[in-house]
Amino acid sequence: MATERVSRLTQKTLRGGAQEASLELPERIVQVGEGRFLRGFADWIIQQMNDAGSFQGRAVVLAPRPSGAGTIELLNGQDGLFTVALRGLDDGQLIDRREVVTTISRALDTVAQWSAVLALAEDAAIQLLISNTTEAGLVYAADPYQPGVCPTTFPAKVTAYLYHRYQHFKGSEEAGMTMLPTELVERNGDLLRTLVERYSQEWKLPMPFVGWVKRSNSFCNTLVDRIVTGFPKNVDPEVLAAELGYQDALYTEAEPFYLWAIEADARLRSLWPEHRLPRGVRLVEDITPFQRTKVGILNGAHTALYPLARLSGVHTVAEAMDHHQLGPFIEALVREEIVLALAEEGVDGRHPLSHGVLLDYAQETFERFRNPFLHHQIHDLGLNNQAKIRARLLPSLRQYVARFGTLPKRLGRVMAAHWMLEQVMTVVGEENDPAQGLVQIRKTWRGLRSDDRLLSSVQAWLGRPAVWGEDLSALPGLAEWMLEAVQAVAAADTAALYSIINPDVTGL
Repeated sequence: MATERVSRLTQKTLRGGAQEASLELPERIVQVGEGRFLRGFADWIIQQMNDAGSFQGRAVVLAPRPSGAGTIELLNGQDGLFTVALRGLDDGQLIDRREVVTTISRALDTVAQWSAVLALAEDAAIQLLISNTTEAGLVYAADPYQPGVCPTTFPAKVTAYLYHRYQHFKGSEEAGMTMLPTELVERNGDLLRTLVERYSQEWKLPMPFVGWVKRSNSFCNTLVDRIVTGFPKNVDPEVLAAELGYQDALYTEAEPFYLWAIEADARLRSLWPEHRLPRGVRLVEDITPFQRTKVGILNGAHTALYPLARLSGVHTVAEAMDHHQLGPFIEALVREEIVLALAEEGVDGRHPLSHGVLLDYAQETFERFRNPFLHHQIHDLGLNNQAKIRARLLPSLRQYVARFGTLPKRLGRVMAAHWMLEQVMTVVGEENDPAQGLVQIRKTWRGLRSDDRLLSSVQAWLGRPAVWGEDLSALPGLAEWMLEAVQAVAAADTAALYSIINPDVTGL
């Protein structure tokens, strides 16, 4: 069936169905961000809450940048509707189901329709602002205030929005908003509050307004976790439309797992009663344990896997986890080093950083990595690699040394793999296969393996406080342990990097 013979997904598609009533729910959220992540994460979660009767509200979507105009047009053309397909493993069970999400009522182009955005600020029913403008969105840039003109940066837009709301409601304490930024920035709520206060001061807005922002508005720190891949690659849109029975240009795929940890105050808890929330939404006093768990285990495992897989010629995360040597190595690294570095004693065993909870999260992470529907490319894990090593691996390395007084051997070998990959990429370039590049320079390493120059090179790589935040060459034994790993690879007869996975360390 050709797509032109299948009607587009609109409200008409849902008329007469179980979801029709949700189309009449009031607008209660401003959502800054039109991209696939919020559609497959926050909008899907709000849908679950609406279905359960625990919230009963819809969102108006704003595109924070002109580049989002195309998606805004698509959303309005589909009456805000789109399909979310959950695909993957959940507690060992294969999940593959689709549902139409009705959370979005309409979408606005922030710049072209700024007056309509300010009109939302005059609606007392709208009490939540959810955002995802990427890490680049939560930044400061000079942005003069002009009444009636849309500011450029996201925090400046929030400031102007709140000021208009303050003026309209004459400073009423009840008119305050709750901000839920989902940008992947540590303590994102605190940062957004700081930026709003800075713009308020630079724009010389009235001091009573600044006080109202502090007293009457909540800026919640949040942590989000779900892989949302969007429209599936290598899928014919005509075939998909025939399966669905409608065209959906915003069809979005996501994994079943999700976590939204929020430092919630009384205002949010009254809007979202905790006992009625979906299982993946956690209202907590402090998101730090959740942040440490996700960054240390999930992100840390990705960053550890990256050099090993690239130098071995493995292309996806699932392939690496199913590999007979790489998969067991990563699992042992996480369970026996990263988890032990993170673990803290919990009074009742349910503490977010207790050993048992961390092991459960690790097992869930391995299941997510093996998702047969997600073709997560290893190459994509390497963006800003040195910053990721510093944020994701070094804390576990330091904590392990502090706790046990010895080096975590697998983490040391992962550091060696990162060093080796950098040397290889210098030779072969980003566009070529690092596994083949390893063959090219192995002869050089073989000639140097008894030479102090190789150790000096490793020490120089570690001794960069500007990169790592400290001189890692001062950690006793780390350079020597890395050198041993490099020498093992140099001595190997094959191109594979598996000689770095030393049997006396891994037990394989």
